[in-house]
Amino acid sequence: MARSGGGDPRVGGRHRQLLRQTGFTGIVASATARAHGDSAGTAAQGDVAAALLEHMAPTITASGWAIADRVRQLAEACRRWGADPDAFDVITWCEAVGRA
Repeated sequence: MARSGGGDPRVGGRHRQLLRQTGFTGIVASATARAHGDSAGTAAQGDVAAALLEHMAPTITASGWAIADRVRQLAEACRRWGADPDAFDVITWCEAVGRA
């Protein structure tokens, strides 16, 4: 999906390279992680994932990646996962800063 919109889902590993190539110095890369390990957090994440799928459904179906019923099933599964008392997830971000 990221690629269909011109993005690169793996760009995080290249942050230092991209900054260096554009003239930045003193570049430092790091990562941040956010965990959702309680019922409120996982329910919210399940809702977010479902909402994203529903928002992207027109692109997903138009591209032939899945039919509309399957996208709806996946969104429902995200919400069920979020309500599961054993659910847990971690989201990570890659980041880098440098001097211009």
